Amino acid sequence: MSKYAEIETTIRSEKYLNEALLLLGYKPEIHQEPQPLEGYLGDRRAELAHVIIRRQQIGGSSNDVGFRRQPDGTYRAIVSEFDKRTHPELLGLVSQRYAEVRTIAQAKNKGYKLASREQTADGKIRLVFGVR
Repeated sequence: MSKYAEIETTIRSEKYLNEALLLLGYKPEIHQEPQPLEGYLGDRRAELAHVIIRRQQIGGSSNDVGFRRQPDGTYRAIVSEFDKRTHPELLGLVSQRYAEVRTIAQAKNKGYKLASREQTADGKIRLVFGVR
């Protein structure tokens, strides 16, 4: 049984987190009250999360990955040690997509439109905005 680790994030918006996870191909569960995560054997774990990616979406012998809302409004990622080793890029990709979705939404609210989006060879995303 793999131990879970809690990782602080700068994620604050459930809406943008959900959109980011959808862009990455996941079908997250969103809960008003935190729900238990499941281990790779389908066992209920003590760790609770408001946003959950079920283990079947992660792959193989994975455990659920969760995000729990904190009193300060941020979300803390809850990832098993196994999944941190086998999918080390996961949280980085979630954070990157979250920042992208949030930036596009904020720019649209200020009257800009997305003119182009490109991903560089090193995986960075470049967004270019124009005036509507």
